[in-house]
Amino acid sequence: MNSPRATVEGKWLVMPTKTALPERCIRTNAPVSPEEYRRWDLPHIPRWLVFLMLVSPLLLIAVPFVVQRRCVFKAGLSNQARRDFFLRKSAACLLMLAPLALCLYAVVVNSEEWVLMAILLSLPCFWIGFAILILWTSSLRV
Repeated sequence: MNSPRATVEGKWLVMPTKTALPERCIRTNAPVSPEEYRRWDLPHIPRWLVFLMLVSPLLLIAVPFVVQRRCVFKAGLSNQARRDFFLRKSAACLLMLAPLALCLYAVVVNSEEWVLMAILLSLPCFWIGFAILILWTSSLRV
């Protein structure tokens, strides 16, 4: 009896859950040390549901708990890929927090124009940063 294995279909890696991939980086295909090899537990959230999560914070909280389809596997991520992931995530968080810093500056300076600009920028910066966090900072996509 053949056991299920990971296969490549186009640009996608298709694998059954509880699969252990070779000790290579899943992004760069570089060899990884045993310390960089870890267990991943990823929920499958359809792309349309991710966009709905951007609209409603309630969905953002509830969806990961409601989604039943998950993929559990072991794989490695190289230092370079991990650093790129960290930089993208940090940039998105800074973008989300920039209006807060601008608002604090406006309060310290006591400038109504700066407060108004901070309020106007807060929502777009937050949602753009949030979209970056959700859609483009994932080291893996399921």
